[in-house]
Amino acid sequence: MRSPLFKIALVVCGWPLVLLALLWIYRWAAELWWTPPPPAAAPVEHSPYFAGAQKAAAAFDALAPAARGALLAAMKKEIVPLERWLADFAADNYDIVCIGEYHNRQTRGFLAREFFSALAFDELHLEATAAALSKIIREIAREKPMVPLLDADIAGVITAARARNPQLRISGIEETPAQRENRAGKNNRDASIAENFLRRHRGRSGARHVILFGALHCADRPGWLFPRLRAAPQLAGRKLHSIRILGRTQDGPLDAFVWFLGATGQPRADFAIGDTRTLPPEIYRWFPLLAQTMRQFDALVVFSPGPDAGR
Repeated sequence: MRSPLFKIALVVCGWPLVLLALLWIYRWAAELWWTPPPPAAAPVEHSPYFAGAQKAAAAFDALAPAARGALLAAMKKEIVPLERWLADFAADNYDIVCIGEYHNRQTRGFLAREFFSALAFDELHLEATAAALSKIIREIAREKPMVPLLDADIAGVITAARARNPQLRISGIEETPAQRENRAGKNNRDASIAENFLRRHRGRSGARHVILFGALHCADRPGWLFPRLRAAPQLAGRKLHSIRILGRTQDGPLDAFVWFLGATGQPRADFAIGDTRTLPPEIYRWFPLLAQTMRQFDALVVFSPGPDAGR
């Protein structure tokens, strides 16, 4: 006759074996009947912004035919193919253009391939000090395969701009170490950048200037570069313009908006919104986060990164 102690030991030791056996059976069954999930659809469909785009498309479809047609006509007037916008922009003769970018391969590739190869101007101002720019120019002259500025190649942009504008002057207007030390917290970095631009701009009336900087520097936000230039007495009477350059997949709200354009039968290729403040009110209401971005710039240029973008 087995002792109670033996029975207790059997129970204590047996349960782990039973659990292991059940776990093995479960894994075997899971592998036998498991079905892989379907492939992921377009990236926007897995973003938190896609639901808003779907609601916007449903609201568009719910409009009366006349209202729907009027909204489409208003959108097509303001959202134009890139080639047409570039031609219109060239004819506007802005004196100072601030181009806000992401510092990455795709954006720089687009700027070199489609933007600076078509834009006529006299001076290009970059987010580098004069010393850093001298090194960049030397490396481009040596035909280095990759010449970085803020971790992305700038050689293609400079080469394209020079090919389009053989007499182009290039300057670096980034804050210097001496300026950073001298301001000692009294101002922000953009005060130094604005000072450097204004010093470079002095006495060059009639020249067309392009500033290529990180996006926030060109945004209409207090304390940043572009509002400082707009308020500068030295630039009174000059025509200033700010442009945001964005790849459609670089920004979730924009990606959702481009999906909406496709859902309403409009092309999704490279395009521009020439005046971000004149879109139909429904767009600002349906896409509030995108509206916040757009309203900080005069124009928005959108590109669809291709497989060779930035090479």
